Order: sequence, then C-alpha cells, then structure tokens
Amino acid sequence: MNKKLIAIPILSVLFLSACGKEDISNYIEKDFHGINGKGSISYEIDEDKIAREIYKVTSPTDEDLEKKGVYDELEALSDIEITANKEDNLKNGEKVKLKVTVPEEIKRLKSGEKEIEVSGLKKAKVLKNDDIKSHVIPKFFGASGRGSVEIENTLPAPLSDLEFKVKMMVN
Repeated sequence: MNKKLIAIPILSVLFLSACGKEDISNYIEKDFHGINGKGSISYEIDEDKIAREIYKVTSPTDEDLEKKGVYDELEALSDIEITANKEDNLKNGEKVKLKVTVPEEIKRLKSGEKEIEVSGLKKAKVLKNDDIKSHVIPKFFGASGRGSVEIENTLPAPLSDLEFKVKMMVN
C-alpha cells in the first residue's frame, strides 16, 4: 500500500512535467531533390517558427529574451539533432523516418519522430547516343602528331556540368 502511495505522486509529477511540451517533429522543414531512385533529403528545424509560436518572440533584443527567461533555450535550438533512417537513393512513395532529439535545457519542446513520404522527385530522362553525339562536340587543334582535342558540352543543365575526357589512342 505504501508503495502505491509513493508511486502515485511520482507518476503524477512525471506526467504533468511532460504536459505542455510541444513535439519538435512539427517544426521540421524538409526538401527532397534529385531524380526518382537517386533522390536525397535535406532537413532542418524551423527555429524562427519555434521562436514565434512556442516562445511568442518576434524580433526582440537579447536583453528582452533574457528578461523573458528564454534566451538560453533559444540559443540551445542549434543543439537539436535530427537523424534520418535513409538520406539518399530515395524514390517517390518511400517512407523516411526522422528522429529529432531535443537537449534537456530546452523545456518547452520534446523529442519526437516523424515518418514522411518521399515525393516530388523527378523522373530520369534517358539520353540516347544520338542526343549525346549532337551535344558533345570535339574540337581539334594543332598539327598531326602534336595536336590536342577539347570537348564542348552543349547539353542542357544540369548535364551541362558533365566533363568528358578523351582517351589517347596510338596506331
């Protein structure tokens, strides 16, 4: 009986201390980029949104933040850690789980997990040999036996960043 009487207040304190904390996973900004099957994800915490919605801060000075007692907590937002179970080689429709860990000094937020569906990755375009031949133009300079070659790439972006190398052949 005594154990129950002790356990009830302890559990009540634990329960009440968890109440009122906002789940940090609601403040994750994510973006998918790349092509379907080879996509990647980038993510970050929206610190400005947290400051506005949780701490009711718009653009006060450091002095104002200290008076409100939130300066240290807002500074600790940069210590929040986010990990994903998969970050690359993503395809549309796939699920990615983000786990967010909040440092103890942040009292108004709690750690959390969020599962998100990959979307918005572009379909890969297949280039045929004729496409490449018409956009990869060799230019020859010099005299026979002492010449050089330069490759001009006129493919559309982002393929325009590709570099082509010429292998020297000896007869």
